[in-house]
Amino acid sequence: MPDENFSFPTKAVIVGKEKTPRFLKFQFKWFSSYSWLVYSAIDNGAYCKFCVAFSKYSGGINNQSLGSLVIKKYDNWRHALEYFKNHSNLEYHKKCVLDADRFLNMVKNPTLSIDKQIDIGKAREVMKNRKNIVPIIEAIILCGRQNLALRGHRDSGKILTCSDSEINNEGNFREILRYRAQGDNDLKSYLEGPGTIKYTSATSQNAIIEACNKVLLDKIVSRVNASKCFSILADETADVSGEEQVSLCVRYVEINHLELREEFLQFVPTFDVTGKGLAKLIIDNLQKYGIDTKYLRGQGYDGAASMSGKLNGVQAHIKKIHPLAMYVHCSAHSLNLAVSKSCSAAELRDCLSTLGKVRDFFIYPKRKSVLHHQIESSSEISSKKTLKRSCETRWIERFHAVNDFIELYNHVIESLEIISEWVDSETSGKARILRNAVLNLEFLVSLFVLNKGFSIGLPLSKLLQNPNIDLKVAVILANDTKQELQDLRKNAEEF
Repeated sequence: MPDENFSFPTKAVIVGKEKTPRFLKFQFKWFSSYSWLVYSAIDNGAYCKFCVAFSKYSGGINNQSLGSLVIKKYDNWRHALEYFKNHSNLEYHKKCVLDADRFLNMVKNPTLSIDKQIDIGKAREVMKNRKNIVPIIEAIILCGRQNLALRGHRDSGKILTCSDSEINNEGNFREILRYRAQGDNDLKSYLEGPGTIKYTSATSQNAIIEACNKVLLDKIVSRVNASKCFSILADETADVSGEEQVSLCVRYVEINHLELREEFLQFVPTFDVTGKGLAKLIIDNLQKYGIDTKYLRGQGYDGAASMSGKLNGVQAHIKKIHPLAMYVHCSAHSLNLAVSKSCSAAELRDCLSTLGKVRDFFIYPKRKSVLHHQIESSSEISSKKTLKRSCETRWIERFHAVNDFIELYNHVIESLEIISEWVDSETSGKARILRNAVLNLEFLVSLFVLNKGFSIGLPLSKLLQNPNIDLKVAVILANDTKQELQDLRKNAEEF
C-alpha cells in the first residue's frame, strides 16, 4: 500500500462515440473499501494480497485458471469498482481470506506456528509409536529369556484378539501379544487398527533380536575394556546344518564388583579351520566388537592341533601379535580326555553301550509306563523316576546316568521281565536280550567300577567348570583326587 501522497500514473481510456480519450488512474480511497487490495508500482496494477499468497492455480466454477488480481495485474480503472466488488464475493477469495487469518493468528501466537505444530505432531506420533512397540519388544525378550521359539504355523497378517488360537496355532510371540492385548486397550486397537506396519513380522522380529544382541554386546565390551585385562575362550564345531562355527567367549574381572566373569560374545561362521585362519577370525571379530586387543592376556582352547599347536596353532599365531596372551589348555577338557581314555577298556565300553540301549528301550510310552508302574508300586522309596541319557561329550557327567541306573536296577530287571512276556515278538525279544545283558556279572562289575570312578572325579570336574575357580583350591582338589585313586588301586580289596 503506497503512501497517501503517492502519484498514481494515468492511463488513457477511449470513452463514447467521439473516441475522446479520458485519463484514468488508481484511486487511493479504494484501499479503505477493500482491505485485500494492494498496488504494484512496478506493474502499475492492482492485486489481491490474500489470493496471491494463498490461492492455488485454479478456482471458481469448473476450476478455471486464475487471472487478474491473482496471476496478473488488474488495470482497467473504468470498471475497477465493479470488478473489485465481484472479486470480494468469489468462494476461492473467501477461502484465501480465512487461510490468511489463520496464518496471522499462528504468527502472533508462536506456540501455534506451523513448524512447531508439525514438530509437536511428529513428537506425539513418535511417542505413540514407541508406546505401541514396547509390548512387542517385551514379548520377544520374554521368548528369548524363556528359550521359547517365536514362530508358529502362521506368522503373518494382523493379530486379532478374537481369533481362535486352538484351530490355528500362531506361535508363542503372537499368542503372548494376543493375551496381553486382552487387558490393554491401546495395544488391542493398535494391533487390530488400520495399516500394515505393525512391527510383528518375521523381519521385524529379527531386527529387534539383532538390536537386543547389539545392546548386550556393547555392555559386555564396555566392561571388558574397563577391566584392562581379559582372556579369550574359543571352540570350533559344526551346527545341525553342518556349518562350521566358532563360539567366542571372554573371561575378565568386572571392576565395579571385583567379580570374575565369563561372557559369551557371538557365534561366528568360518570356512577356514586352519590355525592361521581361526586366529585371524578371532582377532578380527574382537576388534569388530570394539574390544581393545592390547589388553589380551590369556587364551583358552582345547588340545586340538589347530588350536594348541606350538608352530601353526591358533595360540601360536595370536601370541606372535600379542606376546602376553598366555595359552592354557582347558583343565576340565583335559580331565574329560583322561576319563575318556581310561574308559577305553572293552568291558567299560560294552557296559556304557548297554546302559544307552536300556535307556533307549524305555523311551517309548508303553514300555516307559511299565517301568514307572514298577517304581511306584515298589515298597522302596526312590527319588529317581526315569533313566538318564549319557552325556556324549563330557564323560564325567555320565556319573548321573550310571548312578540312576544303579538305583533303579531292580525295577529295570522286573520291567524287562514283564515286557519279555509280551505277544509282540520283536519287543519281547529285545527285552530278553537286555535283561540277560544287565544280569551279566561282567556288566555288573563294570557298572560299579564306572560309578566309583565317576563319583571320584565328579567334584573336580564341577570345580574346573566354575567361572570363579581358584587355582590353589583346584590344585589341592586335583591332588586329593589323584591320591584317592592311588589309594583305591593299592587297597582295591578293601573297597
